[in-house]
This record gives sequence, C-alpha cells and structure tokens, in this order.
Amino acid sequence: DVRLAPQSRRSLAHWLSVVAMSLVGTGTALLPHVRELGRLLALARTHAHAEVASLTGHALHTALHALCHTYLLEERSHAPALWHAPEFRRAHWRYWGAVAAVADARLDP
Repeated sequence: DVRLAPQSRRSLAHWLSVVAMSLVGTGTALLPHVRELGRLLALARTHAHAEVASLTGHALHTALHALCHTYLLEERSHAPALWHAPEFRRAHWRYWGAVAAVADARLDP
C-alpha cells in the first residue's frame, strides 16, 4: 500500500501545481517518467479535498497534452537558404508578405 507523505492541503496543492507547470511542452522527454507520474497522479486523485483533485486533473490534462502534441523545433518565415543569405539579412523587410510555394517546402524527419 503506497501513500503520499503527510502534507498540508496547501503544500500538496502547491507541489501539484509545480508538477503541472513543469510538464508544459515536455513532449517525448516525458515518456521515461510516465509510470512514476501515473502513480503520483493516482495517489493524489484519492485525496479528499476538491482543490487537490482539481489540480490532479489539471496535471493529467497537461501531461496528456504534452504527449499528444507535436512541437516545432524551429519556426521561420523563410527557407534556411534564404534566411542565412546576406541580402536577406541586410533587407529582411523587403521579404515581408512573401509567400513560398508548397513545392519549395522541405521537411526534415
């Protein structure tokens, strides 16, 4: 039988908030910790106070969001070849509103 260490309601709510906010945007880095996180949230879910239960749900939602969404590593408005070109660097405002063709797009796996 596993139990949470004795904590005040406010202390437990604080640490659950910290857990939830630290999960934001973690993506696949969360995968090795899913089992421990699941145990923590299962234990916190059994707490009698509504605030703790609510924060547990928020942490679970944040974890699922982090695992189910794709995050861009880099987001630029133009292709890397143009982005690094000296003429683009000197007068980047001239390229505002320029639209690239879909065929010119390249995705790295």
